[in-house]
Parts: sequence; structure tokens; C-alpha cells
Amino acid sequence: MPKRRSEELHLLAGDISVSLCPVTGSPVASLAHPDGGSCQIAVRGAEVISWRPACDGGSERLLPVEADAPAPIGGLQPVGLSAAIPAEAWTVEALVGRKGAGSPVAISIFAEVPAIGVNIRGVDVSAQGMRATGAGAILATVPDETAVSLPTRGSGVPMAARAKFSLWPDRLLVELEVANVADDGDGSAARGGAMQSAIVDLGFCGFRGRFCPAVSLEESAAALVSGAPTSAGFSHGTTRGLRSAPSPPEDVFMELGIALETDGFSDVSMSCDADGRSMRIQALVPTHVALGPGDCLSGHIALGRST
Repeated sequence: MPKRRSEELHLLAGDISVSLCPVTGSPVASLAHPDGGSCQIAVRGAEVISWRPACDGGSERLLPVEADAPAPIGGLQPVGLSAAIPAEAWTVEALVGRKGAGSPVAISIFAEVPAIGVNIRGVDVSAQGMRATGAGAILATVPDETAVSLPTRGSGVPMAARAKFSLWPDRLLVELEVANVADDGDGSAARGGAMQSAIVDLGFCGFRGRFCPAVSLEESAAALVSGAPTSAGFSHGTTRGLRSAPSPPEDVFMELGIALETDGFSDVSMSCDADGRSMRIQALVPTHVALGPGDCLSGHIALGRST
């Protein structure tokens, strides 16, 4: 998954701009479609922090996932990538203006994480014999087959990722690709003993978000949930797929005036916040993901106007 060459990019000003967040100092991309609708993307972390579809008269539909955070922390953000793709690795790759009637404005951001070299007991381990733990550390197997835990930013394995955000007046599409770009030789070479594969464990990755309706949630609460809200968040693990509403996720989102579409992240769960004024969703891969050398994960999540 190489980064696109500069001659392949469509760089422009006007419909898309990139500035610094006054609170965090991090880059934020603002997209405005000529026919209405806008969104904002926090480049570091590949998070959507604002979505204002034209059909709602510019009303905000996203809320910070972490309500008590000092700055907006993605209304729609990736889950399970930070151990392999640190937030600061993301940079702007391309800005794409509307090419014709019915086309979107878009931005793609790209992350490259190089392999790290680690010297253990006089042996340069590099990506060979490393496995990401998903908790900000790697396990490196040294020649005597002893597993050593090493804290790191990233998995220790070379990775690449691309997120593309496409905005129409009433639709937002987020496409995600994540790849283990280690060479085959990096994945299985032995040095003085058995070495683990250069495998990156992403677990149950995907997206999470927090949404609010253009009208008060109380007006449609009876259609959204039966009884009082049961949870302000999600349960994951032994109770994966917990839902506080009996209807399918797409139907519940339609009551909010939002249509939800996923590809690759089909395990969708949702719950109503305790305050009764917002709803949270989580869209994950249906099975545990571990990327070996050359493996790639791809999928998308789209938000639109329910009909």
C-alpha cells in the first residue's frame, strides 16, 4: 500500500482546508460541499469530529465520544488501531474537490509506521520474532526462545494505513485500509532459534461513534428503545453485540434520521445514552483480525439520510 505520488494528488483550496485546532494544536481538515453539508476530520487519529448534513440545515449530528475530554475526541473514530498505527503517524495524503454533479469532496490521509530495530542480548531482532500485543507493547522472541515484552509506539512491524473521507451534501463515507507491509522474509526468518511471525494483532477493530438527532431524542424515544435506557456505552468481550434496542441497528438509526451502512465492519451494536439525548454505535469486524506479512484489512462505514 504505497503512498500516492505527488503527481497523482489533487490539491486545492476552497472546498477543503487544513488548519490547527486551537485547543490541541493538531491538524484538522474541514470539508464543505458546494451543495451543502460539511464535516471536520482530526488528522491525527483519523477521527471525524463534526458532521453537518445539508438536509438538517447544518445541525451537528456528532458528539464527542469522550464527553469529559478537554477537546473534541472524534464523534466517529477508529477502534483497535492505535497499538499498530499511532495517532501521530497520520498525515494528509490528498485533497480532492468535486469533479462533477453528484460527486463528493474528499480527503485521504495516510500513515506509515516503519519497523523498529531492537537489540536484545546482542541480537538485532528488528521485525523478526515480534508480535504486537495490542496494549502498546510487543513480544520479541530472542534466540533462546525467551519472550521479552518491550513497550513501543506502534507494533514493531512495518505498517501502512489509509483513511479516505468522502462528503456529499447528505452523506459521509469513511473508507479504511490497514496493511502489514513486512516482507515475507521479515515474517518467518529464524536467527539462532525459532522466531515468531511478524503478526500484528488488531483484535476486533472497527469504528465507534456518538450521534445526536436533528430533533430531540425524546420525540422518538418510544420508537428507539423500550423502557428506560440501559447503558451509556457498550459491552465487549463475553457479551459482544449487546443492544439496548430490539430493532436492527439500521432501523434504529433511521429513527434518528440517519441511515447506517457498513462493509467489513458488520458487527454493529448500539445503546442510548443515560441522558436520553444521544446514541452510541460500535461497528466492528465479525471475527478476530491478525495481519501477517502482506495481509490487508479494508472496509467502510457510511452515514446518510434515512428515507
